[in-house]
Amino acid sequence: MPSLFHAVPNQMVGTVLYALNELVRVDRSAWERERAKYAGRERVLEIRVPPLECLWNDVLHLSPVHPADIVAELRAVGLEPHRSRFFELDAADLDAARTVVFLNQRESSSDEIDASQWLPFELDALPALAGFNEASRRYYRECAETGTRPLLWGYLPHVCHRGALETRDLPILDVS
Repeated sequence: MPSLFHAVPNQMVGTVLYALNELVRVDRSAWERERAKYAGRERVLEIRVPPLECLWNDVLHLSPVHPADIVAELRAVGLEPHRSRFFELDAADLDAARTVVFLNQRESSSDEIDASQWLPFELDALPALAGFNEASRRYYRECAETGTRPLLWGYLPHVCHRGALETRDLPILDVS
């Protein structure tokens, strides 16, 4: 079965991953730390995830792209990753009714997100989404040139899951 990945929070509280809007009710200080990554791009928190009838910060964002590939691409342009530990989960364990794919195929982060960017969550489709793309490579190069800290999954597909995930039994990959 295909795997999906989520960065291990630097100061994870407990063993459950929560979406940002749920985390605020569970642990306010953890929410403040995680919300800080949206500083300067708060508008992202208002993005709608139409297939799941919720907001961007109501879902967990998982990656079909292996973290080792992301780290290799970052290092190829002279950047060091700010996360090196990742949970690996079996995509088949997710409830397809609570999960959707965001293709993230845009020219710019300011581009509107239209309906064509959202796909149903289908296990058979995930391997085709697991590769790197030129838009992400360009984004990483631009970040290196401007000294900007990159988003790990910039211009890569996201698998968005509405609901918390228990991590107690998940393997952790260290790609440092």
